[in-house]
Amino acid sequence: MSSTSQPKPSRDRWNEIVVPTTRGLKDFFWKLVWFALLVLALASSGNNSRSTVQGDGHNQHQPPATTR
Repeated sequence: MSSTSQPKPSRDRWNEIVVPTTRGLKDFFWKLVWFALLVLALASSGNNSRSTVQGDGHNQHQPPATTR
């Protein structure tokens, strides 16, 4: 029982499997980076507004106490 079909060269496998997989991974990681930047920007803006609203003392200047 001999097979008449020849095995595909590795170049076809490269173009059919490896290239689309790497493109998909690249797109996934770029989307992940943009999401992380968005979360970081929202978290940092939330921290700034919360500290000014609560008045935790970071933005208030108090002169040093003098002893006489």
